[in-house]
Amino acid sequence: MQEAWYRWALPEWGTRVGKVQSAVSLGWQHISNPGYNQDRGPVQVYSLRWHSEF
Repeated sequence: MQEAWYRWALPEWGTRVGKVQSAVSLGWQHISNPGYNQDRGPVQVYSLRWHSEF
């Protein structure tokens, strides 16, 4: 299995309650034998993640 990802931190912004910190991540995985079954591979999996802290 191979994997790569990158994370971008976004600028903080303020609210009445406090500051909000956020980040966006892009990811990629190459799975040769999903479920250890050679008949089902290979598979490319892409992801997009958003993380925020209040």
